[in-house]
Amino acid sequence: KGGQCLSTVYVSAKDKMEFKCSNESHPSWHTTSDQIITKGSWCTLCHKENIKNLNLNKFFKEAQDIAISKNGTLLSKEFISAKEPLLWQCSDSSHQPFLQNLDKVKSRGTWCRDCSSYVKKWIDAKDKAIDKAKENGGFVIFPKNIKEIKSGTILMWKCSNHEHPSWNAEY
Repeated sequence: KGGQCLSTVYVSAKDKMEFKCSNESHPSWHTTSDQIITKGSWCTLCHKENIKNLNLNKFFKEAQDIAISKNGTLLSKEFISAKEPLLWQCSDSSHQPFLQNLDKVKSRGTWCRDCSSYVKKWIDAKDKAIDKAKENGGFVIFPKNIKEIKSGTILMWKCSNHEHPSWNAEY
């Protein structure tokens, strides 16, 4: 395990002895050789650091997977904690990279502010077009690949009378 037994006398597997791990900053500790040989215990500080590193790696991988699922990129190179902001880039390279912690991205779905405001504008415009069509007793048909609706966007409109043809007109 890279450490050493500092005790000079061995009495039995049940008697405590002094051990020191290879990490200079960790203090020595007392335990039984039975704990080390049969149970595999070693320096509790090293164990805690290993667990912490495993968790940090797990969370970093999770952050990378979330970015990929959103067609984005995790630009941060290390993970400190779920509360510390990470640097992300959405799929739209014209948007600025943004800082957001993993907790907010996971639990609240928070993502790129530019994309969020764009989506809100899209939903608002789409809802307005639908409402306008309903007010006039008809409906609106959105093209499959439409990415935004703004003044001047050509949409297909249809009145409630199915005998009348649909027509294209500006939003």
